[in-house]
Amino acid sequence: MILASLRPSKRRSANLSSNLFIINYFTFNDYYSTICINKYKIRPTGISFIIYLLWLGFTNIKSMDEFLVDTKEEDIQIEMEAGLIIIEAKGIGGTSRDDECSQISKIRSRRCEERNKFDVIALYIVNHQRHIPPLERKNPPFTENQVHDAELEKRGLLTTWDLYNLYFNVENGMISKKRAIECLMKPGLIKFIPDKITKLNLVKEIYQNGEVVIFDLISTGLIPRSLLRRSILRHE
Repeated sequence: MILASLRPSKRRSANLSSNLFIINYFTFNDYYSTICINKYKIRPTGISFIIYLLWLGFTNIKSMDEFLVDTKEEDIQIEMEAGLIIIEAKGIGGTSRDDECSQISKIRSRRCEERNKFDVIALYIVNHQRHIPPLERKNPPFTENQVHDAELEKRGLLTTWDLYNLYFNVENGMISKKRAIECLMKPGLIKFIPDKITKLNLVKEIYQNGEVVIFDLISTGLIPRSLLRRSILRHE
């Protein structure tokens, strides 16, 4: 499983190197790297992903590279009270073929049979178009049919770029780690949507090439009409 090189830069940039996977190794506490090296025996090429999963809140993580040699199986297993999460992670130069997206479904079927339960959650994570800066890539890189098939087969699809952005959204308080894990366990194209959000109306006006927009917040209930009337009276 080769996902990325580890780099010391902490800056988020639109020109991120295409082989940078999520957050670099040095962003995290040495505590996590010690666990990866001593407990999980992770090779340097896979350590950043395990560190990320530990940071997100997972604990019982198993790197299958150490158990399944020369066998086409999942890369990572995570045992949870709700069941087993299996993850296949790929780094590719283009976008995923149908068979690449669906390979994890076959593995899921085997794990369900082994456990005699249907509590196995399958995830396909891809670092697509890895030789291109992330903001210039096709996002999301999955076709409508691939997403539809994933929904039918109860498996998740997401990219390393999604996980990279999730880190900053968690750190900035936009979404909790608990909510992020809940999103990861849903089938289809995974989107990290906060559990407490307010839907705004359509944009009324746009200025400065889309950098400034005006919403009508009165109808959303975010601003009480009584407060608006008091503001108008003070202005007068």
